[in-house]
Amino acid sequence: MLAFSLFNRQLEYALGWMVLHSLWQGMLIALVTGVVLIALRHRSAQERYLIANFGLFAVLLAAGFTFYSYYVTTTPGDDWMASSREWISPDGQFNEAYLDQLIELEIERSAPVEAEAEFILPPIPPMAPESPMPEIANANTGFNWPDIQVYFNQNLPLIVGLWLLGVAIFLLRMLSSVSYVYYLKGRMNFPADEYWLDLLDNMIRKIGLDKAVTLVESALVRTPQVVGYLKPMVLFPLGMINRLPAAEVEAILAHELAHIIRHDHLLNVLQGFVETLFYYHPGVWWISAQIRTERESACDDLAIHLTGDALTYAQALVTVQEMGFVPLSPALAFAGQQKSQLMLRLQRILHIKSPTTNTMEKMLTVILVAGTFSGLGWIKSFTHHTYQHVKTDLVEKMEGSYFLGNEENVVMATSGFWNAEIKGERVYLNLQSKTENSNWNTSRYFDKKEFSSLPTTESEFSIKRAAGSLNFKGKFDGNEGYGKFNFVQNAEFKQYLDQQSITGVDEEEMLHLFMADINKEYIAYLQQNGYKTVTGSNLVEMAIHGLDKETLEGYFAAFKKGGFGQVSLRKLIELKIHGAGPTYMQSFASLGYEKLDLDEVLNAKIHGVSADYINDLKSAGYPNLPLEEVITFKIHGVSADYARRMNQANGGKNLSADELVNSKIHGLDPDRVSKIKSASGGQMNMDDMRNYSIHGVDDAYIQSLKDAGFAGLEPQEIVQARIHGLDGAYMKALKDAGYSTLSFDQALQARIHGLGAEQLKAYKTAYKDLSFEKAIQFKIHGVSGDYVRQFADAGFKDISASKIVELKIHGVSPNAAQEFRQLGFNDVSASDLVKMKIHGVSPAFVKEYQGLGFKTIDLEEAVRMKIHGVSPEYIQRMRDKGFKDLDLDDYVKMKIHGIADGRNEK
Repeated sequence: MLAFSLFNRQLEYALGWMVLHSLWQGMLIALVTGVVLIALRHRSAQERYLIANFGLFAVLLAAGFTFYSYYVTTTPGDDWMASSREWISPDGQFNEAYLDQLIELEIERSAPVEAEAEFILPPIPPMAPESPMPEIANANTGFNWPDIQVYFNQNLPLIVGLWLLGVAIFLLRMLSSVSYVYYLKGRMNFPADEYWLDLLDNMIRKIGLDKAVTLVESALVRTPQVVGYLKPMVLFPLGMINRLPAAEVEAILAHELAHIIRHDHLLNVLQGFVETLFYYHPGVWWISAQIRTERESACDDLAIHLTGDALTYAQALVTVQEMGFVPLSPALAFAGQQKSQLMLRLQRILHIKSPTTNTMEKMLTVILVAGTFSGLGWIKSFTHHTYQHVKTDLVEKMEGSYFLGNEENVVMATSGFWNAEIKGERVYLNLQSKTENSNWNTSRYFDKKEFSSLPTTESEFSIKRAAGSLNFKGKFDGNEGYGKFNFVQNAEFKQYLDQQSITGVDEEEMLHLFMADINKEYIAYLQQNGYKTVTGSNLVEMAIHGLDKETLEGYFAAFKKGGFGQVSLRKLIELKIHGAGPTYMQSFASLGYEKLDLDEVLNAKIHGVSADYINDLKSAGYPNLPLEEVITFKIHGVSADYARRMNQANGGKNLSADELVNSKIHGLDPDRVSKIKSASGGQMNMDDMRNYSIHGVDDAYIQSLKDAGFAGLEPQEIVQARIHGLDGAYMKALKDAGYSTLSFDQALQARIHGLGAEQLKAYKTAYKDLSFEKAIQFKIHGVSGDYVRQFADAGFKDISASKIVELKIHGVSPNAAQEFRQLGFNDVSASDLVKMKIHGVSPAFVKEYQGLGFKTIDLEEAVRMKIHGVSPEYIQRMRDKGFKDLDLDDYVKMKIHGIADGRNEK
């Protein structure tokens, strides 16, 4: 297999060292950020939020500066060449003696190496006395920076490749998360009640937000959250908004509006991008966690400022958490955190001091200790070399184009190291090569007779095939051998390929042809079977993927028998890559699939469809499934056993293929189906069963509804009950509150509106014979038991339930009623209160008239004054102009006729 560098060496070099340096840079920045955050732990959350953000983007800036420095100012390989100048002798040849002494020194300073070393260098002449011997750090001195540079320079392609793979994975994860957020905006959303929309509009006007914000109820979220940046939308879980007190809903909305005001959605995406680039760094993840913590704290502060009620806000946090909701998306959610995190937020909001050590301080300590020990352990492990490390790090890296035992230079891509194992009459041969531009490894079995010899002492031997000669130097020790190799292509065979218009095959690719034993007979066989135009890339790919003549014969026979006609070499190679061999192809005919195209065969193989799998499905009652449906079964994990059990749970009646797949997708378990059917006492279709599975309806839940007096419900009603949390415990609470004869629809309506037993009891205390419908109206409009009691205390003891709702709708407060009584209006009725509220007549308004001397003004007159705009200020201005000793009717007439406008006054 060949592995090439992804970029040019300069870019790869800069990226690799950027990643390596980011390890210590990110750790240092995380430590500094942590110290600063601890020092400023008593400052505002917004200040700490900005500091944490600065720390995160400092990591990005440091990495960018490092990349720029290496890319612009450093030529790839400079450090390596500087540390390797001793390897080249004055005449430009490879200094073998220096290598020999390096290896001896490495062996002396490391653990003893067993005599059965996997690789033994041939003897090398001693180095000339006048040649200077460089100092090499031993295990006792520990750190040797030049060696470290050489080591990392060699492995930069691997480092960059792994980094890019991780970035790609985390980028896909981030993009899918962002996509899901916008998916939430368009699916299964329902408009909130007009009351809540008005509340949101009032809050937006109050804070001066210049964006339109939408409020909906969503069936896809489990906690209140805001999604979107340009067109933000606040999502409440379906049914939740009507189960919370208005003050708590206002607190939640204030929190979500805080996210919008602060542009947190956009900043969250940018934060995710930095996390993607440095996914491997614990320091970055720690800083990012601090950002999220401080972001929520800053939003808490702003929300409390908007509502002015920290206690209600804290209660809203607790209420949402107790409902058991957990966020399903990376949107900016109101609650849904771990209980420990929620407790820290509550302690902060309510100014409760925690006796425990701050979590951030704990984390900082852990990072310091872990970073110190990790650094010491890495340095220690790096200085401990073995003989194998010498072979791979020194010999392979420095060999270049030099080949021991051969005076002429050869291309490194066709030379390197070999090891082999004799297995009976065959030899398993493995070749390895590494250059600046490519690293590869390939293995193949060869017959023993192909080797010119299998020496047990250091010798040269070879294998000759049509494509060239593979020359070895080394030996076998028992059944294992090792040494070096080089490949020399056959010029005559290369010329033959050119004559056949098979061009573009370089020497390295000729080695692939050699390994697959591609020869003139092979090419002639292809031509005889209709492949007149064979390209060099075709031939190399066939060689790499093991399409030898014997395999071709099997494929051609299968193509002919299956009626596939002339199959392109590209498709042939694709079949081989995915393991769809001749036997696999022919197996479908015996299973009854006689007219398939190769794409169907490939698709079946890719998804693991086998003859045994198809036969199992036939035995389970699905004998004539199209191959496309068989593949769908396999993709979704529908086994024959699952099909049997589902059909048995379905009363012995076979489900259709689509029903089986949909049941599996939605996690429908056969045992659960049987229990639900037993609890329901009747036949149910699979659509209902799937709805049950989606919404968590099981036999125990159905039985609890029966126990509550709701037997014989339709499946849709049971699902509705489950969605809104209607269960036996809730029904018992309603009965205890005096509502023992509620219908299912009434009970569901009570649950949807969040009508609890305690509220019902309070209503019953105020109105003994209160109907259920009125109780629902009370809940919808926010009428509480205290509201009714306060009116009674103000002297309104016989207000009807309808009238108390009317008072609440128009916002009439018990205090206003009390103040009217104190002003002398002892006969004021509830209807009068509503009328005055509608026209804006307040106790203060009436009191101002009394202060002007109209002691006997009645409420009708006050309303008349308000309607015609005769305010106390107007009367005072008229008196200042000389219109004194008039009654209220006179002032009304003056106002009607425009007295006091600019014209008449003049």
